[in-house]
Amino acid sequence: MTQRSFPPGLNHISVPLTSRASALAGVSLYSACRRGPLLAQNAIWWGVRILGAWALPGRKTGPDRPIDPDDWRELSGEWKEHLGDFDTAVVHGRQQASRSGFGTLLMSGDTTLGFVKVQRTDQSRLGTEEQALRMVEQAAPRSFFAPRVLASGRVAGWSYMAVEALPAIPHRPPKDPPLPLIIDEIQAALGELAKDEGLPDHWRPVHGDFTPWNLRAIPHRGLALIDWEEAGWGPPGADEVFYRATESAFRTTGPLSNGHQEAIHYWMDLFAERTGDQRERHRLGNPVRAALQEMENRSRSE
Repeated sequence: MTQRSFPPGLNHISVPLTSRASALAGVSLYSACRRGPLLAQNAIWWGVRILGAWALPGRKTGPDRPIDPDDWRELSGEWKEHLGDFDTAVVHGRQQASRSGFGTLLMSGDTTLGFVKVQRTDQSRLGTEEQALRMVEQAAPRSFFAPRVLASGRVAGWSYMAVEALPAIPHRPPKDPPLPLIIDEIQAALGELAKDEGLPDHWRPVHGDFTPWNLRAIPHRGLALIDWEEAGWGPPGADEVFYRATESAFRTTGPLSNGHQEAIHYWMDLFAERTGDQRERHRLGNPVRAALQEMENRSRSE
């Protein structure tokens, strides 16, 4: 089975060219943020839709699985039991070297069965993410939706969680999202999340990875907020500060100072501890650190 690595240059999504539907699903897994990649993603998606799977650009690869074949067979058996028999798996590698595991979009013919996140059990935060997603489902927020959990389990030293997949269409970061309302609803939904002993009393529940690549505008669906594995507790304004800082790293507008100095320092300290590979530091870490520093400078001058 022929596959292509997508997007060209990053190559973290392995897309089987079994059908037009699998290629469209693979293109849609990429959470582009910058204007250029967004335009290119849309053009490629339409090219595949019109011309078929072989219009997908990228390097040809073989059908290698991201883990040991025996472990893959065991995991596949569980997924088929919970989600149904699948014939195609679009594999999504983690972009950040500091984060382990992978994701895979399972399909049966042209039908998407679910998106499965897989992590080493001894490194997994999927239990936290599952708890957060179930809390959000129960809270039924108005300003966004989150994927519904379909199944979870442990097999051969791996933990997995299957969720509803987003539609196989290009999506983008929203323009001027209602951040105060979204953050209020995150806090309301996660109010019963376990709080580590010793954390300050005034800290609030947070998504923990609230960024433009995780808050997506889905045509005809609204705003989807994904990737909840860092959910927990943080200083007031933590989610807003991180969104502003990461947004400024991908857009020309500068970060806004919002007076949340504790939250700014919280993220500056966390990023000082993170290393990652050279590409990760260049593409993400360094621009976000610069944005946080600018926010801190503005806060001090106000």
